[in-house]
Parts: sequence; C-alpha cells; structure tokens
Amino acid sequence: MPLTVAEVRQRVAVAVEALAGWTESRLHPDLFGADTASLAHHAFGVRVAQTEVFNGERPKLRHPAAVQTVLEVLVAHRLRGDAQVADYDSATNAEQEVVRAVHAISRQDLHIAFQAIARELRGDGTWHVATLTFHTIHEYALQ
Repeated sequence: MPLTVAEVRQRVAVAVEALAGWTESRLHPDLFGADTASLAHHAFGVRVAQTEVFNGERPKLRHPAAVQTVLEVLVAHRLRGDAQVADYDSATNAEQEVVRAVHAISRQDLHIAFQAIARELRGDGTWHVATLTFHTIHEYALQ
C-alpha cells in the first residue's frame, strides 16, 4: 500500500510521542534547537531529509514506486550543571529508547532501518541534542 511522506513522518512521530515524557516540538524540524530557549527536556522533531527511488529502479507511472525516505529524529536532553556526565549517559540511553520505539513500527508497508546517531552540545553545555537517522523503504504513489 503506498504511503505519503507525511504518513511516514507521522508514524515515526506518534511512536516517539508514545514514550513516557516525550513531546513533539511545535517548531519546524529544521529550527529544532536553533534557539535553545525553545527546547524542553525530551522534546523531539522528525525531519524528512530525502526521498529517492529505491535501488535506482525506473518507476512506472501506473504503479507505486519503491522509494527510500531518510528520516532524522532530533532529540533534546537537558544536562544539569552538576551532573553532566551522568546526564550524558542518560541522554544516550534515551536515544536508544527512541531507536527501539521507531524500529517497533516497522511493518510490511514500511520497512525501517536505523542508520546513525550524531550528537552535539548546545546552549552553553545545557543541552545534548542528537540526530537519529533512519532509512525507510515504502511505496510512493506516482498517480
């Protein structure tokens, strides 16, 4: 069954938001964390980085195309000034919790594969912000 890119993004967002204490940011994902004053502990955003035809197939207009959509889940974790090392460990554990939740929604119509995590420190060392990258494969309607 073909899925829109929005449906793929929404499924991932719903899976993460179902985790206790996680809330999707109201900001566009490209603005996530740009102003650390807008971050909240365990806030997240789901960015659609790219969609392309899977394995270089030549899609036929009358059939859905198999595509790969790259999603980035951006997550924020607050670091306390007096417990940064412990909170850093908690942040990486929280990342793994998100990876597991996203993997759990992989189905026949949406295959999800974890790819990578990039991490950075923001807001004068008060925020650990990670970008979790997933590759998805799904059908995409051309007509």
